[in-house]
Amino acid sequence: MKKGPAIVCCFSHHFNVVANYKGRNYVFDFSPMFGPLFLDRVDGDPLDPQPSIRTRAWKAFQEWYDAGNFAKANEV
Repeated sequence: MKKGPAIVCCFSHHFNVVANYKGRNYVFDFSPMFGPLFLDRVDGDPLDPQPSIRTRAWKAFQEWYDAGNFAKANEV
């Protein structure tokens, strides 16, 4: 079976967010379709590896999400 090129398109709105948890800022790029992509606070590059689900970065994201910021962001 001959396979042609794969084409993937994504038209999901995303934006950068700074969330504070226990005095520390966590920066992530948020996509309603794919969730958070945590970024380096200094240069904005994606963290490699991404934080584990049990880290403070995820707790900061969860507080931001639970505060209804996802719904506000989705209105943009």
